[in-house]
Amino acid sequence: MHKAVKQAKVKTCVCFECRYASQFQVIKTILDRGLLGPFATTARWITINGIGPWYAQFRWCRRKREGGSSLLEAGCHAMDALLLCMGSEVVEVVSYDTRSKSKLFAPYEYPSTSVHILKFKNGAAGQMQRPRLTACQPYYFHTHLVGSKAACWIQVPLGRPGNQQGTWSALAMKMVDSGDVSDHPYPGAIRGLLQCPGPGQGHAAHTAWTKRSISHEVVFAADRSPSWGRPVKLSKLK
Repeated sequence: MHKAVKQAKVKTCVCFECRYASQFQVIKTILDRGLLGPFATTARWITINGIGPWYAQFRWCRRKREGGSSLLEAGCHAMDALLLCMGSEVVEVVSYDTRSKSKLFAPYEYPSTSVHILKFKNGAAGQMQRPRLTACQPYYFHTHLVGSKAACWIQVPLGRPGNQQGTWSALAMKMVDSGDVSDHPYPGAIRGLLQCPGPGQGHAAHTAWTKRSISHEVVFAADRSPSWGRPVKLSKLK
C-alpha cells in the first residue's frame, strides 16, 4: 500500500476516527501540555459493547473471513487510540483470548474476548481489554492513564498526588459512547487528511503510517500471541 500510494502520488490515511473524537482530543491535549508529567508509567483501555444477533453488524463480523478477530473487527480503534496517547514505539506485546459460553455469541468463529499487555520503548506499559463483542451491557470505552504528576480517568481526569481524599476534576468532552460513532469525528479526520504534507506521504498524524509500531502491526502481533503461546516482539514479527 505504501508503494502504491507513493507511485500514484495521492494522499491517503487509515481512518482511525476515534483519535478525532472529543474524548481523545482532550486527553491528547492534556498529555501534550505535560499535565500528567513524563508519561512513563501505565495506561489501560477497556472497550465493551455486545455485538449479537440484534446488531446488523453481527451477520458479517462473526465470521473469521470477514471479522478476522476481536481486534481487527473494531478493537483496532482502541489500540490506535492507546498508541496515540502513549507516543512511543511498541517493543513487545503478549495477549490472551477466550470465547463466550453464551449461546447468543456461539456463532463467533474466533475468540471474541481478548486482553493485551504492551511494552513500550520508553519504559511505559499499556493494557487493552477487548470483551466488547460478547458483553451484555451498554457501550463503554474506559481510559485510564497514570503519569508522574497526575492521572486521567475517563471523563473526570486530573487526580493529583496528595489529593487522595479529594475528588477528580471534570473536563468537558464528548465521550466515545456508541459503537455507531455517534459523536461523528469524521470531519476532523478528513481535515487531517487534507492537511497532510503532500501526495505519497500519507497522514502524518496517524500511527498507522509511521515506519514502526503501526497500529495494524501491533494488532497482528497481539492476534498471534495467544496462538503462539508467548509474547511477540515487534522486531521479530514477520
